[in-house]
Amino acid sequence: MNFLDLYLRYQRDWVSRRAPEARLAVREALESPKRIVLVLGGDARLPPLVLPSLRLLRMRFPEARLLLVAGPANAASFRREKIVDKVIIAKPAKGMGLVSEIRRIGKEIADLRPEFLALLDPGPDPAMLALAHASQVPVRIGFGGGEHYPYLNVEIAQPAPGGYLAGSLLSLAGTLTGRFADFLDDDVRWRVPEPDARRAERLIHFWQPRAEELLVAIEPGSVEGREPDYAKYTAVARLLARSYRARVLVVTEPENRAAGEELERRLAFLEPYRAPVDEQAQAIAFLSRVDLAVCTNTPLFHYAVALGVPTLGLFPENAEAWFRPPPGAAASLLPLQREITEDRFLAAVDALGALVAGGGG
Repeated sequence: MNFLDLYLRYQRDWVSRRAPEARLAVREALESPKRIVLVLGGDARLPPLVLPSLRLLRMRFPEARLLLVAGPANAASFRREKIVDKVIIAKPAKGMGLVSEIRRIGKEIADLRPEFLALLDPGPDPAMLALAHASQVPVRIGFGGGEHYPYLNVEIAQPAPGGYLAGSLLSLAGTLTGRFADFLDDDVRWRVPEPDARRAERLIHFWQPRAEELLVAIEPGSVEGREPDYAKYTAVARLLARSYRARVLVVTEPENRAAGEELERRLAFLEPYRAPVDEQAQAIAFLSRVDLAVCTNTPLFHYAVALGVPTLGLFPENAEAWFRPPPGAAASLLPLQREITEDRFLAAVDALGALVAGGGG
Protein backbone atom coordinates (compact mmCIF):
# COMPACT_ATOMS: atom_id res chain seq x y z
CA MET A 1 0.00 0.00 0.00
CA ASN A 2 1.53 3.35 -1.06
CA PHE A 3 1.37 6.74 0.64
CA LEU A 4 -1.67 7.84 -1.34
CA ASP A 5 -3.61 4.66 -0.53
CA LEU A 6 -2.93 5.17 3.16
CA TYR A 7 -4.00 8.78 2.97
CA LEU A 8 -7.19 7.93 1.09
CA ARG A 9 -8.14 5.37 3.73
CA TYR A 10 -7.46 7.83 6.55
CA GLN A 11 -9.33 10.62 4.78
CA ARG A 12 -12.40 8.50 4.09
CA ASP A 13 -12.66 7.39 7.71
CA TRP A 14 -12.12 10.93 9.03
CA VAL A 15 -14.73 12.56 6.80
CA SER A 16 -17.28 9.81 7.42
CA ARG A 17 -17.14 10.63 11.14
CA ARG A 18 -17.84 14.29 10.34
CA ALA A 19 -20.57 13.58 7.79
CA PRO A 20 -23.53 14.29 10.14
CA GLU A 21 -22.10 17.74 10.91
CA ALA A 22 -21.47 18.58 7.24
CA ARG A 23 -24.76 17.38 5.76
CA LEU A 24 -26.40 19.81 3.33
CA ALA A 25 -29.23 19.19 0.88
CA VAL A 26 -28.11 19.16 -2.75
CA ARG A 27 -31.13 21.18 -3.83
CA GLU A 28 -30.31 23.93 -1.35
CA ALA A 29 -26.68 24.00 -2.47
CA LEU A 30 -27.66 24.36 -6.12
CA GLU A 31 -30.30 27.05 -5.70
CA SER A 32 -28.06 30.01 -4.93
CA PRO A 33 -24.49 28.99 -4.13
CA LYS A 34 -22.10 31.75 -3.12
CA ARG A 35 -18.92 29.78 -3.83
CA ILE A 36 -18.34 26.85 -6.20
CA VAL A 37 -15.08 24.91 -6.43
CA LEU A 38 -14.11 23.27 -9.72
CA VAL A 39 -11.27 20.75 -9.66
CA LEU A 40 -9.49 20.06 -12.95
CA GLY A 41 -7.30 16.98 -12.84
CA GLY A 42 -3.82 16.90 -14.35
CA ASP A 43 -2.05 19.66 -16.21
CA ALA A 44 -2.46 18.68 -19.86
CA ARG A 45 -3.48 22.23 -20.88
CA LEU A 46 -7.14 21.56 -21.51
CA PRO A 47 -8.80 25.01 -21.45
CA PRO A 48 -10.59 24.63 -24.83
CA LEU A 49 -12.21 21.42 -23.57
CA VAL A 50 -13.14 22.79 -20.15
CA LEU A 51 -14.10 26.42 -20.81
CA PRO A 52 -17.57 25.67 -22.30
CA SER A 53 -18.55 24.01 -19.01
CA LEU A 54 -17.28 26.97 -17.01
CA ARG A 55 -19.25 29.38 -19.21
CA LEU A 56 -22.39 27.33 -18.64
CA LEU A 57 -21.87 27.44 -14.87
CA ARG A 58 -21.18 31.17 -14.97
CA MET A 59 -24.40 31.83 -16.90
CA ARG A 60 -26.44 29.77 -14.43
CA PHE A 61 -24.80 31.22 -11.31
CA PRO A 62 -23.78 34.78 -12.26
CA GLU A 63 -23.42 35.92 -8.65
CA ALA A 64 -21.44 32.91 -7.42
CA ARG A 65 -17.70 33.00 -6.92
CA LEU A 66 -16.08 30.33 -9.12
CA LEU A 67 -12.87 28.84 -7.69
CA LEU A 68 -10.73 26.64 -9.92
CA VAL A 69 -8.08 24.14 -8.83
CA ALA A 70 -5.73 23.42 -11.73
CA GLY A 71 -2.12 22.70 -12.63
CA PRO A 72 0.24 25.58 -13.51
CA ALA A 73 -0.17 25.36 -17.31
CA ASN A 74 -3.97 25.30 -17.14
CA ALA A 75 -4.05 28.02 -14.50
CA ALA A 76 -2.34 30.57 -16.75
CA SER A 77 -4.91 30.15 -19.53
CA PHE A 78 -7.92 30.40 -17.24
CA ARG A 79 -6.56 33.51 -15.54
CA ARG A 80 -6.31 35.17 -18.93
CA GLU A 81 -9.90 34.27 -19.78
CA LYS A 82 -11.16 35.81 -16.53
CA ILE A 83 -13.97 33.28 -16.36
CA VAL A 84 -13.15 32.22 -12.79
CA ASP A 85 -12.67 34.44 -9.75
CA LYS A 86 -9.77 32.59 -8.15
CA VAL A 87 -7.29 29.95 -9.32
CA ILE A 88 -5.62 27.63 -6.84
CA ILE A 89 -2.53 26.06 -8.38
CA ALA A 90 -1.99 22.35 -7.79
CA LYS A 91 1.74 21.72 -8.00
CA PRO A 92 2.96 18.41 -9.45
CA ALA A 93 4.12 16.07 -6.67
CA LYS A 94 4.58 12.40 -5.80
CA GLY A 95 4.55 10.24 -2.69
CA MET A 96 4.35 12.14 0.59
CA GLY A 97 4.76 15.36 -1.37
CA LEU A 98 1.47 14.61 -3.14
CA VAL A 99 -0.25 13.92 0.17
CA SER A 100 1.04 17.24 1.54
CA GLU A 101 -0.17 19.05 -1.57
CA ILE A 102 -3.62 17.46 -1.24
CA ARG A 103 -3.84 18.55 2.38
CA ARG A 104 -2.63 22.09 1.58
CA ILE A 105 -5.17 22.63 -1.19
CA GLY A 106 -7.90 20.90 0.79
CA LYS A 107 -7.37 23.32 3.67
CA GLU A 108 -7.34 26.33 1.34
CA ILE A 109 -10.63 25.21 -0.17
CA ALA A 110 -12.16 24.49 3.25
CA ASP A 111 -11.23 27.98 4.46
CA LEU A 112 -13.22 29.48 1.57
CA ARG A 113 -16.35 27.57 2.71
CA PRO A 114 -17.84 26.71 -0.71
CA GLU A 115 -21.30 25.13 -0.93
CA PHE A 116 -20.35 22.50 -3.47
CA LEU A 117 -17.45 21.11 -5.46
CA ALA A 118 -17.50 19.73 -9.02
CA LEU A 119 -14.77 17.30 -9.99
CA LEU A 120 -14.01 17.82 -13.71
CA ASP A 121 -12.43 14.42 -14.21
CA PRO A 122 -13.99 11.61 -16.26
CA GLY A 123 -11.47 9.07 -15.00
CA PRO A 124 -10.84 7.78 -11.46
CA ASP A 125 -7.80 9.87 -10.51
CA PRO A 126 -7.13 8.94 -6.85
CA ALA A 127 -5.36 12.23 -6.13
CA MET A 128 -8.32 14.29 -7.34
CA LEU A 129 -10.77 12.16 -5.37
CA ALA A 130 -8.66 12.54 -2.25
CA LEU A 131 -8.54 16.29 -2.78
CA ALA A 132 -12.31 16.46 -3.17
CA HIS A 133 -12.70 14.67 0.14
CA ALA A 134 -9.98 16.62 1.94
CA SER A 135 -11.73 19.87 1.04
CA GLN A 136 -14.60 19.09 3.48
CA VAL A 137 -17.03 20.63 0.99
CA PRO A 138 -20.52 19.40 1.95
CA VAL A 139 -21.62 18.46 -1.58
CA ARG A 140 -19.00 16.88 -3.86
CA ILE A 141 -20.22 16.12 -7.36
CA GLY A 142 -18.58 14.17 -10.16
CA PHE A 143 -18.90 11.24 -12.54
CA GLY A 144 -19.82 8.17 -10.53
CA GLY A 145 -18.47 4.67 -10.74
CA GLY A 146 -19.42 2.81 -7.58
CA GLU A 147 -16.41 1.49 -5.72
CA HIS A 148 -14.06 3.59 -7.86
CA TYR A 149 -15.56 6.80 -6.49
CA PRO A 150 -16.00 6.42 -2.73
CA TYR A 151 -15.09 10.06 -2.12
CA LEU A 152 -17.97 11.79 -3.92
CA ASN A 153 -21.31 12.07 -2.19
CA VAL A 154 -23.26 12.93 -5.35
CA GLU A 155 -22.48 10.77 -8.37
CA ILE A 156 -23.53 11.51 -11.95
CA ALA A 157 -23.71 8.74 -14.53
CA GLN A 158 -20.44 8.09 -16.31
CA PRO A 159 -20.14 9.70 -19.76
CA ALA A 160 -20.50 7.41 -22.74
CA PRO A 161 -17.28 5.55 -23.63
CA GLY A 162 -15.34 7.30 -26.34
CA GLY A 163 -17.04 10.65 -25.82
CA TYR A 164 -15.11 13.85 -26.45
CA LEU A 165 -14.00 15.39 -23.17
CA ALA A 166 -15.61 18.78 -23.89
CA GLY A 167 -19.01 17.14 -24.35
CA SER A 168 -18.61 14.92 -21.30
CA LEU A 169 -17.81 17.85 -19.04
CA LEU A 170 -20.75 19.78 -20.47
CA SER A 171 -23.02 16.90 -19.49
CA LEU A 172 -21.81 17.29 -15.90
CA ALA A 173 -22.32 21.06 -16.02
CA GLY A 174 -25.74 20.50 -17.56
CA THR A 175 -26.75 18.32 -14.64
CA LEU A 176 -25.89 21.19 -12.30
CA THR A 177 -27.43 23.97 -14.37
CA GLY A 178 -30.42 22.28 -15.97
CA ARG A 179 -29.21 23.24 -19.43
CA PHE A 180 -27.35 20.96 -21.82
CA ALA A 181 -25.20 22.54 -24.53
CA ASP A 182 -22.84 21.59 -27.33
CA PHE A 183 -19.24 22.77 -27.01
CA LEU A 184 -19.59 24.68 -30.31
CA ASP A 185 -22.70 26.62 -29.22
CA ASP A 186 -22.07 30.34 -29.60
CA ASP A 187 -22.64 31.27 -25.97
CA VAL A 188 -20.24 28.70 -24.51
CA ARG A 189 -17.61 28.09 -27.21
CA TRP A 190 -14.04 29.32 -27.14
CA ARG A 191 -13.64 32.83 -28.52
CA VAL A 192 -10.54 34.72 -29.65
CA PRO A 193 -10.24 38.20 -28.09
CA GLU A 194 -10.68 40.91 -30.72
CA PRO A 195 -7.21 42.49 -30.23
CA ASP A 196 -5.54 39.10 -30.79
CA ALA A 197 -7.66 38.45 -33.88
CA ARG A 198 -6.82 41.87 -35.35
CA ARG A 199 -3.10 41.35 -34.74
CA ALA A 200 -3.13 37.97 -36.49
CA GLU A 201 -5.11 39.32 -39.44
CA ARG A 202 -2.79 42.31 -39.80
CA LEU A 203 0.36 40.17 -39.79
CA ILE A 204 -1.09 37.70 -42.27
CA HIS A 205 -2.01 40.64 -44.52
CA PHE A 206 1.62 41.85 -44.46
CA TRP A 207 2.64 38.38 -45.66
CA GLN A 208 0.55 39.18 -48.74
CA PRO A 209 -1.13 35.89 -49.61
CA ARG A 210 -3.33 36.26 -52.69
CA ALA A 211 -7.06 36.49 -52.10
CA GLU A 212 -7.70 33.28 -54.04
CA GLU A 213 -5.11 31.32 -52.07
CA LEU A 214 -6.19 29.16 -49.18
CA LEU A 215 -4.31 29.42 -45.93
CA VAL A 216 -3.21 26.18 -44.24
CA ALA A 217 -1.70 26.16 -40.76
CA ILE A 218 0.69 23.33 -39.93
CA GLU A 219 1.89 22.74 -36.38
CA PRO A 220 4.97 20.47 -36.17
CA GLY A 221 3.88 18.96 -32.89
CA SER A 222 5.63 16.15 -31.07
CA VAL A 223 4.11 13.10 -29.42
CA GLU A 224 5.26 11.62 -26.10
CA GLY A 225 8.36 13.82 -26.05
CA ARG A 226 9.70 12.60 -29.39
CA GLU A 227 11.10 14.87 -32.07
CA PRO A 228 8.44 16.02 -34.55
CA ASP A 229 8.20 13.98 -37.75
CA TYR A 230 9.48 16.79 -39.97
CA ALA A 231 9.55 14.56 -43.05
CA LYS A 232 5.82 13.89 -42.72
CA TYR A 233 4.93 17.53 -42.09
CA THR A 234 7.07 18.56 -45.08
CA ALA A 235 5.32 16.02 -47.29
CA VAL A 236 1.93 17.26 -46.08
CA ALA A 237 2.82 20.87 -46.87
CA ARG A 238 4.14 19.94 -50.31
CA LEU A 239 1.00 17.92 -51.10
CA LEU A 240 -1.38 20.69 -50.04
CA ALA A 241 0.54 23.33 -51.96
CA ARG A 242 0.57 21.16 -55.07
CA SER A 243 -3.03 19.95 -54.91
CA TYR A 244 -4.65 23.23 -53.92
CA ARG A 245 -3.75 26.86 -54.29
CA ALA A 246 -2.63 26.95 -50.69
CA ARG A 247 -0.06 28.89 -48.69
CA VAL A 248 1.50 27.38 -45.59
CA LEU A 249 1.50 29.10 -42.21
CA VAL A 250 3.74 27.43 -39.62
CA VAL A 251 2.21 27.81 -36.15
CA THR A 252 3.63 26.64 -32.82
CA GLU A 253 3.29 27.52 -29.19
CA PRO A 254 6.09 29.75 -27.85
CA GLU A 255 7.91 26.89 -26.13
CA ASN A 256 8.03 24.97 -29.43
CA ARG A 257 9.48 27.83 -31.46
CA ALA A 258 12.54 25.77 -32.42
CA ALA A 259 10.32 23.16 -34.09
CA GLY A 260 8.60 25.90 -36.07
CA GLU A 261 11.93 27.31 -37.19
CA GLU A 262 13.10 23.87 -38.33
CA LEU A 263 9.95 23.23 -40.36
CA GLU A 264 10.17 26.71 -41.86
CA ARG A 265 13.73 25.92 -42.96
CA ARG A 266 12.65 22.66 -44.58
CA LEU A 267 9.77 24.36 -46.36
CA ALA A 268 11.84 27.23 -47.74
CA PHE A 269 10.94 26.21 -51.30
CA LEU A 270 7.28 26.99 -50.48
CA GLU A 271 8.03 30.39 -48.92
CA PRO A 272 5.99 29.65 -45.79
CA TYR A 273 5.14 32.19 -43.12
CA ARG A 274 6.08 31.34 -39.56
CA ALA A 275 3.62 33.01 -37.23
CA PRO A 276 5.39 35.34 -34.76
CA VAL A 277 4.14 34.08 -31.41
CA ASP A 278 5.18 35.18 -27.92
CA GLU A 279 2.28 33.61 -26.04
CA GLN A 280 -0.22 30.84 -26.65
CA ALA A 281 -3.12 33.24 -27.19
CA GLN A 282 -1.38 34.64 -30.27
CA ALA A 283 -0.97 31.17 -31.77
CA ILE A 284 -4.68 30.52 -31.20
CA ALA A 285 -5.54 33.79 -32.94
CA PHE A 286 -3.56 32.76 -36.03
CA LEU A 287 -5.44 29.45 -36.11
CA SER A 288 -8.73 31.34 -36.13
CA ARG A 289 -7.79 33.01 -39.45
CA VAL A 290 -6.91 29.90 -41.51
CA ASP A 291 -8.94 27.68 -43.84
CA LEU A 292 -7.42 24.43 -42.58
CA ALA A 293 -5.28 23.42 -39.61
CA VAL A 294 -3.05 20.33 -39.51
CA CYS A 295 -1.90 19.34 -36.02
CA THR A 296 -1.28 16.31 -33.86
CA ASN A 297 -2.88 15.72 -30.44
CA THR A 298 -1.71 19.02 -28.95
CA PRO A 299 -3.51 21.90 -27.24
CA LEU A 300 -3.52 23.84 -30.53
CA PHE A 301 -5.45 21.00 -32.20
CA HIS A 302 -8.21 21.28 -29.61
CA TYR A 303 -8.24 25.07 -29.82
CA ALA A 304 -8.72 24.82 -33.59
CA VAL A 305 -11.58 22.35 -33.13
CA ALA A 306 -13.14 24.57 -30.45
CA LEU A 307 -12.98 27.52 -32.85
CA GLY A 308 -14.78 25.54 -35.55
CA VAL A 309 -11.75 25.64 -37.87
CA PRO A 310 -11.61 22.63 -40.24
CA THR A 311 -8.87 20.57 -38.62
CA LEU A 312 -6.97 17.48 -39.68
CA GLY A 313 -5.41 15.62 -36.77
CA LEU A 314 -2.39 13.38 -37.23
CA PHE A 315 -2.97 11.34 -34.09
CA PRO A 316 -0.98 8.56 -32.45
CA GLU A 317 -3.01 5.37 -32.41
CA ASN A 318 -2.86 5.17 -28.61
CA ALA A 319 -4.44 8.61 -28.12
CA GLU A 320 -7.21 8.43 -25.52
CA ALA A 321 -10.77 8.48 -26.79
CA TRP A 322 -11.46 11.62 -24.70
CA PHE A 323 -9.32 13.59 -27.17
CA ARG A 324 -11.00 12.39 -30.36
CA PRO A 325 -13.54 14.97 -31.56
CA PRO A 326 -17.12 13.81 -32.20
CA PRO A 327 -18.49 13.29 -35.73
CA GLY A 328 -20.28 16.65 -35.66
CA ALA A 329 -17.04 18.61 -35.34
CA ALA A 330 -15.15 19.84 -38.41
CA ALA A 331 -12.25 17.50 -37.70
CA SER A 332 -10.79 14.33 -39.22
CA LEU A 333 -8.12 12.06 -37.78
CA LEU A 334 -5.37 10.12 -39.54
CA PRO A 335 -2.71 7.88 -37.94
CA LEU A 336 0.49 9.79 -37.27
CA GLN A 337 2.82 6.80 -37.05
CA ARG A 338 1.71 5.04 -40.23
CA GLU A 339 2.23 5.72 -43.89
CA ILE A 340 -0.64 7.74 -45.34
CA THR A 341 -1.23 7.65 -49.08
CA GLU A 342 -1.74 10.93 -50.87
CA ASP A 343 -5.21 9.87 -51.98
CA ARG A 344 -6.26 9.06 -48.42
CA PHE A 345 -4.90 12.33 -47.08
CA LEU A 346 -6.61 14.44 -49.75
CA ALA A 347 -9.86 12.54 -49.25
CA ALA A 348 -9.74 13.44 -45.55
CA VAL A 349 -9.15 17.09 -46.42
CA ASP A 350 -11.98 17.13 -48.95
CA ALA A 351 -14.30 15.48 -46.44
CA LEU A 352 -13.81 18.45 -44.16
CA GLY A 353 -15.11 20.75 -46.86
CA ALA A 354 -12.20 23.02 -46.00
CA LEU A 355 -10.90 23.61 -49.51
CA VAL A 356 -13.30 24.96 -52.10
CA ALA A 357 -14.04 23.07 -55.27
CA GLY A 358 -11.93 24.20 -58.17
CA GLY A 359 -9.21 25.62 -55.94
CA GLY A 360 -6.68 23.07 -57.09
CA GLY A 361 -3.85 23.99 -59.35
